[in-house]
Amino acid sequence: MRAQLPAVITLILTGAVLTGAVHSAHRLLDRSVSAFAPDRVSRPSVGPSCRPRVEAFRDASWTGTQGYVAGGALVVRTCGESWLNLRARGVSLDGRQARLLIATEDGTVLNRSFEGSRTFRVPIGSAGTVTLLSPAAEVRLEDRNLFLSDIRFRPERPCFQAPPSIAPLTAGVFDGPSKVTLYADGALAFQACDEGRLSLSLSGTKLDGIGPVVVIEREGQESRRRAVQAPVALSMNLSRGEKVRLAFANDAARVIGERTIHIERLTLDR
Repeated sequence: MRAQLPAVITLILTGAVLTGAVHSAHRLLDRSVSAFAPDRVSRPSVGPSCRPRVEAFRDASWTGTQGYVAGGALVVRTCGESWLNLRARGVSLDGRQARLLIATEDGTVLNRSFEGSRTFRVPIGSAGTVTLLSPAAEVRLEDRNLFLSDIRFRPERPCFQAPPSIAPLTAGVFDGPSKVTLYADGALAFQACDEGRLSLSLSGTKLDGIGPVVVIEREGQESRRRAVQAPVALSMNLSRGEKVRLAFANDAARVIGERTIHIERLTLDR
């Protein structure tokens, strides 16, 4: 069953994501198709009759003892009234401190900007749910991407048997009718409905001096592999019904700055 955020938290989280996310952050932190699929569930012990759990949503992570929040949320669910004991570390970026917002279904109980490690003790009401957010979080990356532009297919009658698509869905974006950006080892795939000629331009961003590598597959078989160190034009003749896949093969990214909250310790007691 797909996990859902508490309704009262949805508006808060939406604002945090809109103000805190950058174009590439989700590449590194969460590339699943579901925007709110749990990352990890942990069940710390709070008495013999209580089995609380911690769930990570979107740009957040929980290992069972530690985690971080960067535009997503950590949701702690308990079986009733208790205390949340938390040690968190704020990481600043461009002179701006990270902000930790802790909310229950009754409202916000903490809204604090800080740098370095801090300890907090927060009461959890009878509803038994508390959400940890970091509004205006930001992760700055250096990354390698592949750009496909000026995509044209010229048969006697222009058409595609199967419309161009990106797979997986979160591994790229259509920037217009004839331009695609691929990241996270994504691929552009389509099927020609008639004989014709496919043409496009390839370019990209480099990381450590290395540009993207494109792999061309025809009918499921690799036919060509090329490193794109500078913009280059590419064309090929296609037969009726032929399936073509243009894959980005050497995705890479590196965090060069962040404004996030790291959870160093989380315990519950009643």
